[in-house]
Amino acid sequence: MVVIPNQQDVLFGKGAAINSHPGNCHFRSLVESHKPQFLLEVRQRKRSVAAEIVKQIRDSGGRFLTIEGTDGSSNNPTGTSVGEMTDDNNYVHRRILARKWISVEDDTEVILKVMHRLREKSKREKQEKSGPHPPVTASSKNKEEDSDIGFSAKLGQTRDNDELDRPDAVGSQIEIRANSPDDNDSDDDAEGEKLSSSPEVDEDSVQLLFEEPHEGGGAPHSMFAKFELDLTQPNCEDVGALCNFNSRRDEDLSKHPQTGTNLDQLTHFCEDNEGEDPIEHLYEGTLRQWIERSKLRCNTSVLDYAKSALPIAEKLTACLVEADKDEQSGDGNPIPLASIAAANVLIRAKELGLNNCTDGLTVTNGPGRKEVIDYVSIMSCVGDNPDAGGAMSRLFALGLILYELFTGEDAPANDTSNLMSLHSISLDNNEKCNYRPRKKSQRSEVSPMLQCLVKLNLTGTPQSMCALVRNLLDCGQGDSCSDDAYSSFSDVLSDLQLMVDQPSQFLNNITVNPLPKLLICHKLYGRDEEKKRLEKSYQQHIEGNCGGVIIMGKAGVGKSTLALHFQALTQEANGYFLTAKFDQTQDVHPLDTVGSIFNSLCDLFAQDATGYQFNMVSEALEVALGIQAGHLLGICPSLAKLMPSCLVLGYSSCTNTSMSIQFLFGELLRVVSSHSRRITFFLDDLQWGDPKSLQLIGSLISSNEGSKSVFFICSYRDTEVQENRSFNQWLSSASIVSLERMNLDGMTIDGVNHLISDSLRLSPRITYPLSSVLHHKAGGGNPLFLRQLIELLKEKGYIYVDLSYPKWSWELDKIAELEISDDVVSFLIEEMQKLDASLQFGLKIASCIGSSIECSVLNILSKDIGQDLQDILQQVSQKGFMNVGSGMCSFSHDKIQQAAYELMSERERHTNHLRFGLAIYMNTLDMHVGDKYLFMSVHQINHAERDAILIPGQRSFIAALNLKAGKRSIELSDINTAFRLFKHGVSFLGEDHWNTDYELSINLFDAVSDAACVLNNGDAVTFYSKQLFDNARCSDDKLNCMCGVIKSLCNQGLHKEAVETSYKILVTLGETLPRPMEDDTLCADMDTMNNILQNTTNEAFLNKEEITLKRIVILMRMYENLNRAFYFFEPSLVVATSLRMIELTIKFGLCNSSPVAFAFYGQVLVSLGKFDLGGRLGRVALKLLEKQHLMSQKPWIFPILYQSIFWLSTPLQSIADAHITGYRAGQQSGDLIASYTNLFLSLTMNYVTGQCLLDLRKNYRDLAIKRIPSFNGKLFNVPLFHLQVCVLTEGLHMLDARQIDNVPGVEETRAIMHGDERLALPLVHVHGLVRILLFRQFDHTTVTNVGLISDLLSRKPILFRPIFLFGLFFEGLVSFQLVHGTTDEEASLWMAKGEFVLEKMKRWHDHFAWNFENKLLLLEAER
Repeated sequence: MVVIPNQQDVLFGKGAAINSHPGNCHFRSLVESHKPQFLLEVRQRKRSVAAEIVKQIRDSGGRFLTIEGTDGSSNNPTGTSVGEMTDDNNYVHRRILARKWISVEDDTEVILKVMHRLREKSKREKQEKSGPHPPVTASSKNKEEDSDIGFSAKLGQTRDNDELDRPDAVGSQIEIRANSPDDNDSDDDAEGEKLSSSPEVDEDSVQLLFEEPHEGGGAPHSMFAKFELDLTQPNCEDVGALCNFNSRRDEDLSKHPQTGTNLDQLTHFCEDNEGEDPIEHLYEGTLRQWIERSKLRCNTSVLDYAKSALPIAEKLTACLVEADKDEQSGDGNPIPLASIAAANVLIRAKELGLNNCTDGLTVTNGPGRKEVIDYVSIMSCVGDNPDAGGAMSRLFALGLILYELFTGEDAPANDTSNLMSLHSISLDNNEKCNYRPRKKSQRSEVSPMLQCLVKLNLTGTPQSMCALVRNLLDCGQGDSCSDDAYSSFSDVLSDLQLMVDQPSQFLNNITVNPLPKLLICHKLYGRDEEKKRLEKSYQQHIEGNCGGVIIMGKAGVGKSTLALHFQALTQEANGYFLTAKFDQTQDVHPLDTVGSIFNSLCDLFAQDATGYQFNMVSEALEVALGIQAGHLLGICPSLAKLMPSCLVLGYSSCTNTSMSIQFLFGELLRVVSSHSRRITFFLDDLQWGDPKSLQLIGSLISSNEGSKSVFFICSYRDTEVQENRSFNQWLSSASIVSLERMNLDGMTIDGVNHLISDSLRLSPRITYPLSSVLHHKAGGGNPLFLRQLIELLKEKGYIYVDLSYPKWSWELDKIAELEISDDVVSFLIEEMQKLDASLQFGLKIASCIGSSIECSVLNILSKDIGQDLQDILQQVSQKGFMNVGSGMCSFSHDKIQQAAYELMSERERHTNHLRFGLAIYMNTLDMHVGDKYLFMSVHQINHAERDAILIPGQRSFIAALNLKAGKRSIELSDINTAFRLFKHGVSFLGEDHWNTDYELSINLFDAVSDAACVLNNGDAVTFYSKQLFDNARCSDDKLNCMCGVIKSLCNQGLHKEAVETSYKILVTLGETLPRPMEDDTLCADMDTMNNILQNTTNEAFLNKEEITLKRIVILMRMYENLNRAFYFFEPSLVVATSLRMIELTIKFGLCNSSPVAFAFYGQVLVSLGKFDLGGRLGRVALKLLEKQHLMSQKPWIFPILYQSIFWLSTPLQSIADAHITGYRAGQQSGDLIASYTNLFLSLTMNYVTGQCLLDLRKNYRDLAIKRIPSFNGKLFNVPLFHLQVCVLTEGLHMLDARQIDNVPGVEETRAIMHGDERLALPLVHVHGLVRILLFRQFDHTTVTNVGLISDLLSRKPILFRPIFLFGLFFEGLVSFQLVHGTTDEEASLWMAKGEFVLEKMKRWHDHFAWNFENKLLLLEAER
C-alpha cells in the first residue's frame, strides 16, 4: 500500500533530500544518543537497544518507508534545497513526495538496519600510499561493539545474529566507492542499507560515507556535524564544516576537484548547544590522523606529546589483551597478525572544557580544552591474512605501532622476510627455526630496527617509553630476545598503566647531573588485604559494632604505617586522628604519652568548635569533672581551653588517684566526643606502656564500647612481650575484648617488588628477580630491614645508575652472594660501626635521651661535651638513621635507637646517663620551663647504677632529687610514677643512711609506703613500713606510716587485721581502746558530749581553727580508718571511735577527718532516737565537706548521711539523687567501692519508691556483672536485690534458679558472702516479707521462717536504714493480715507486732510526714 511520507517517517534510500528529511534527522539523533549504550551492552542485549529506537520512532507517529519496487537503492531524488516547504505545509522535500513509498512492517528487517547504523563508524582509515587500499569490512560488526575497547574480528565473522552470517545479509560489508564528479547525491543511506564491496576503488576518488558536499562545491559536510569545527571559532555560522587537521591539507585537497576528501579526513565532531561556547567535541579518526593533528595542536615539549600518546597506547594494548582473553575463553576469534598495524588503528576522543573533564587520562589541547581518549580499536581489513601469528610476532607488531605513535614517524614494514633478514629467526615461536642469528661481524649495514631505536632516542622521547618500544621490538628476535623483552600484552599494559598513573615515577627521565638519590618511597606496600580489614573494621565502628583494632607483629613490619592508613579514613569522615607512641626508655613525665594525645584533642576541639559547642562542652565538663578537674590539668594543660574554671578550682585529695584519673579522662573523652567530630586514637608500641597507662587505656576502651564516635588503634610487638606480665594481663583483660586482633607478618615478594619497582622507577616485571633476593635477605620482607639493606647496596655500588639509558641497575649475583645478619639490630650495628667516630658518638648520646630529642636539650649537652650535636645528628640523618625536623631530632625507627644504644658497653651507658642527667638538671635550674627538665634529668640519672656515682655526697643529692620529683608526680596525680621515683631515691641512699641522712630517709620511706598504700600494693607497704618502724627514733615519726598500713589493710578488705594493727598502735600512743555500747562509762561520756554539742552552734563548729599538731591529725586519720573497718566488721564499735573523733575535734580543731567524725556520731544519735541532734550533726558534716572540698570523703560519707540520718527528713527520691552525686564523686576521687555502693543505694531507693522493675532488673544486672567482680564480693547485696526483682516480675520459681541473667542466684550469693550471712540477714527478712504479702502467702509458719525486722530491733540495736523501714512497713501489713485466720493466741501475737510497727510509723510521721503518711494510712486501714 502506497503511503505519503510525513515529517516523522524514516525513509530508506540515498541522497541529500532523504538525508535531510526531518524524520531521518531525528532518527540519526536517536542513534547517536543510543550508541554508548549499544557499545556497552553484551551481545545478547544489543538487539534490544535497536528495538528501543524502533519503538520510539513508531510511538512518535513515525513509520519506516522504502520506495515501492526497490530496496531503497534506486536512483535518488534530487532537486531543491533542504527544507523547502511543500504545498501541504510539511517540511517534506517535493522530490520525496514524487516517489511512491510503502511501509516496512517487518520489525526484524528494520532492527537489522538500525543495528547496522548503531555499529557504523563515521571515519575510515585511508589506504597505505604504497598500494591500493583494501576494502574495509564490517564483517565482525564487530568484536569492537561487544567490548568496551573494541576491535575488528576475523573477516566475515558476525556475532549479533545468525542472519548476518548469510552472504546477502544487510550490513555485511561497508562499501568505499568511487565518486563521480557529477553525482552530488552519492551519499549512502542513513539507515544502513546493504553495501557492496568495491575492491577496485581509486585512492583519489574515495568518498566519505554518509557525506554530502556543499552545493556549489567547497568543504564537505558530515551528517554528524552540527557546528563549526574550528575550536577557536565556536560561533561560526558555517554549520557542519569539516575541519581538516592533516598537515598535508593542500595536497589532499587537490586529490579531488570538488570535495578534496580522502581517507585521512575521516573525522567528525559534536557540540551540545548551538550558539554557546563549545563544551564537548567528539573526534573519530585513524591513528595517523591523530598523530598529525597532535603535531599541529601540541606545539609543546616532547614530554607533553608523550603524555598525550600514552592513553592511546594503553587502550590499544588493553584492546589486544581483551581479544586474547576472549580467544582463550572461546568467546571470539583472535585479531589477525596482519591487522595489528598502525593503518588499522581507529581512535575516538572527546575534547572537553577543563571544568567538565573528570578523566585523569587527559591532554591539554589549547586554552581551556582537554582531550579524553574514549576508545581505541583495530580494524580487520579485507584481504588480510587471518593467521594470528605467535606471541612474540604480535608483540613485535605492537612495538611498530607504538614506535609510530611515540615518534610520529612511519615504522619499518612489518613483513616476515624483513624480520628474517634482520634477526635470522622465525617470529612464530611455534615454527621450527631454520635460521641462525648472524654474528655482528657479518652485518654489512645498520638494521632498520636499530635505526628506529636510534631515532626514537634522538627525538627526546622519555627513556621509559623508549625502553618499552625497544623491549617490544626485541621480541622480533624470538627466543634470542633479551631478558627484558615482553612475553605478553598484559605485561605491556601493566607498564603503560604505571606510566599513565604515576608519570613522575615511571615516565619522566632520571636526571644524571647530579646523579640521583635512591629515594625509598614511604608507602604501604603489599597490605591490600590488611587495608580492607581495617576499612571493614572502621565501617563496623561507624555502625557501633567495633571499638577498634589491635595490630601485632615483629619490629619493623610496618604496624605503624598500616595504622596510619586510618588517618585517611578518619579525614574522609572529617574526624580527628590523634597519635601517641610509647618509648622503650619509659616516659618519666607523669602520663606524658596519654596526656599528649588528650592535649591535642583539646587543642583541636577548641580551634574548631562553634560558640554553642564550646559552651555546651564547658558546662558539661564542669559537671562531669567537678573540682577534681585539677588532677587532669597537670597532665593535660589544654583542658583549660575547654574548662577555664579548672584554673581556679584547684583539686581535692583522692582515695585512689589512679582510678580517679581513669574516670576523669573517660568523662573528658565522653563529653568532647559527644559534641565533636569522630575521633581516632592511635597508640603505638604499647609493649613499652607502664601498667597505669595500660590500665587507663583499657578503661577508655571499655567505657567507649559500642561508641560510634571514638575508635582505638593499638599496636605492639608480639615478640617482645613474653616476660611483660602487666602487658599480657592487660592484653587478656575484658576491657579490650571489643578490639579486633590483626597479626602482621613481613611483606610478600610481590609487596617487596612493588616497593623496589617504585624506588628504582622500573617495571615490576624487571625488578622481580632482584626483589626475590632482597625478600629473602631482609628477614622475609621486613620493611625496616629492607630499607636499610637497599641503602647498604647502594653504598656498596651493587645498585647504581646505568648512564647509558639512564636507569637504575644492579649486580644481582653480588647481591645474592652478600652475607648479611638475619637480625635487624645486629645488621644496623654493623652499619653504624662503619660510621665516623663522631657520628657514632652522636648516635650514642641521642639513644641515651630517647627516641626523640629536642634541639634545646642538644644545645645543653653540646655545651657539656664541647661538640655541636645538632651538626653531628644532621650528618647522621643523611645516612638514614635519624630524621631532623624543626626543633626536634628523632630516630627513624626505635630499632635504630636500640642498635645505637647497644653500641655502648654497660658501664659506658651508666656513665653517660649520669653525666647527661646532671648536665640537664644543673643547666636548667634557673630556667622557668616547668617540670619537663626535672623529670628528664631524674630519668637519666636513675638509669645509672650506684657504682657509677663516685663523688661523695652525690648519692644523697640524687636521692633528694628523686624525692622532689616523686612529690611533684603526686601533685600531678601520677602515683605510679611517684612510687617508682621514691624507690629509686631509697636505692641511692648510702649504707649508713639512717645515721647520716635520717630526715631524708624518714621522708623517703614514709613517701614510698604511702604511695604503695594508694596503689594497694600491700607487700611494698609491709616492706618499707617495717624498715621505718625499726629505725625511727620516736613514735611521731612512725605515725604517718602506721596510718598507711591500716589504710592498706582496709583497702585489701582485711578489716580484722586492720583493727588488730590499730589497737596495737593506739596502745603505743596511750589511747583508750574502743568500748562497747554496754560500757557505762561510754554512755556517760556520750551524755556529756551531747550536752556540749547541743550548746554549740553550727557556725561555731564550721569556724573552728585547723589542727596544727601532727600527732592529732594522724590520730584522727587512724580513727577514720577504724570507723571504715568497723562499718563492715563490727558496727557497734563505731559509737566509741566516732565519739573519740568528736572529742578531738572539739578540743583541737578541724582537719580532713572531721566530717567523718560528725557523720558517724550523727548516725549513732539517730539510731538511739535522738533525731534532731543527729540530723544537725549530719548537716554540719555535709557543710564541712563542701567547705574543705573533701571530694575523697564525700563518696563514702554520703551513704552514712543519707541512709542513716537524712531518711527522716528528706524525700526518698531525693536520697536516690544524692547517691548518684556520691557515685560520681567516688568515680572522680577513685574510690570505686564507695562509688558503686552509692550507685547500689540509689537503685535501692528507686526500688523502695516503686520505680519500674524491668529497668531496675537491667541496672542491677549491669552493676552485678560489670562492677562486683572487681571487689571480691564486697557488694554482695546486689545479687539479692536482682533476685528479688526477678521474682517479682516472673514468679517464685526464680528462687530455685542457680543463675539469672548471668547473675548469681541464692546459693551462689551465699558463696560470695563467704558464709557470713549476718550482714545480709536484714535484707533477707525484708525481701521475704515483700514476697509474702505480694504473693499472698499468709501462713504463720512461712512468716516465722522468713523472719521479722522487729525481732532484730528487739534483740540488738541496728543502724536503721530506709530499706529496713520498707521491710518494717511490710511486716506490719503481713501481721495485720495474719490476725484474721489464725488462732486467738497467734492473732494476739500478730496484732502486737502490727501495733509495734504502727507506733514506729506514727513517731516517724510526726517527725517527717512526707515519707511516712501514706504508709501510716495503709497500716491503719489494714488494722
